Amino acid sequence: MPGVGKSLQVQVQELAASMGVPDVQLRLSARRRTTVSAFRESGVVVISAPVRIRGDELLPLAEQLLGRLITQAQGKYPTDELLAQRARELARRWLPPGHPEAVSVRWTGAQVRVWGTCVADDGAIRLSNRLRAMPDYVVDYVILHELVHLVHTDHGAAFDAMLAAFPERDRARGFLDGVTWSSQQGESDYISAQQMDLFGQS
Repeated sequence: MPGVGKSLQVQVQELAASMGVPDVQLRLSARRRTTVSAFRESGVVVISAPVRIRGDELLPLAEQLLGRLITQAQGKYPTDELLAQRARELARRWLPPGHPEAVSVRWTGAQVRVWGTCVADDGAIRLSNRLRAMPDYVVDYVILHELVHLVHTDHGAAFDAMLAAFPERDRARGFLDGVTWSSQQGESDYISAQQMDLFGQS
């Protein structure tokens, strides 16, 4: 019978590897009774479950939770083409007519200290992969932020006035400030949790 003699940790790691998730840690908690959750922490996916859970209970839930995290990590705009399309939509809606268009808008894994960059000279915008799992309004704000840099290279009054049309500006700034603060405290950049109940509720 598959899985016999293997620890729950090994079974979960093998399941995750089969789904393309390389780094997974299983945490068994005596305080948990009926819920299993999965979240990202410092680059590792953590699955937290009751200490007395059986393998035949845990593995189906872990598979569903890992699937949710994979989908969420891809974000609403999983490709550069969709990201560029969203940038055009946001520019038409929130920026003045005739605002310069970005030549390219792409995701990048190279940015770990900034959310986005804009090279005004060649119209290239890059967004950090860390944004992928964040709320849509946060991604939209960072896109608009970088689009405004095509005209205003600083963060002065004119820059801020152009961004003021976006109604979620302050909310998005607050969210990103919170993520930055958490990171400075030694916590993960952004923890995105999924939870399921042993009895089928989520």
